[in-house]
Amino acid sequence: MSSQLEPLMQLKLKFETDGLKSQIRLLARVMVQRIREYSESQVELWRQVPSWALEADGRSGYSDQYARAYRNKLWAINSSVGLGQRGYTVYVDLFNGALVEVGEGRTCSAKDDRLLFLALHLDELDAQKVIDSLEALISGRYVFSNAMTSTERERLREQYGLAPVAI
Repeated sequence: MSSQLEPLMQLKLKFETDGLKSQIRLLARVMVQRIREYSESQVELWRQVPSWALEADGRSGYSDQYARAYRNKLWAINSSVGLGQRGYTVYVDLFNGALVEVGEGRTCSAKDDRLLFLALHLDELDAQKVIDSLEALISGRYVFSNAMTSTERERLREQYGLAPVAI
């Protein structure tokens, strides 16, 4: 009798497993959408990042991350390095808060699998934390001898259409 039930038990297990896979796939799609929404919901803060990055750049050395923010309006997500390719794979578009990829002179929406990985690194998508870290750098003591002058900052502010920040 038990040999007759074995195929039914295997079928039941397969059905349950397939159901779990479907649920996991659905949850992953929902999570990716929520991650996108989380970043985009902070658009007003993300738009401030280029100005803060300009103020921070040159105070303790120069940063590609900061220059990219005020020149290209993109913020690289550090934990995205190496997700299937060299360099950063996910950026925040600082104009609209969208999560994007950049390659070959074009920007497109970031791939879902890369965003799913970011669920483990949500602090990097917290625009207020990014601003707070830049503000802390600006207000701290800096020792870089070739710090950017206020004249250089003003020229760059005008060149890239950035508002000054209250320090």
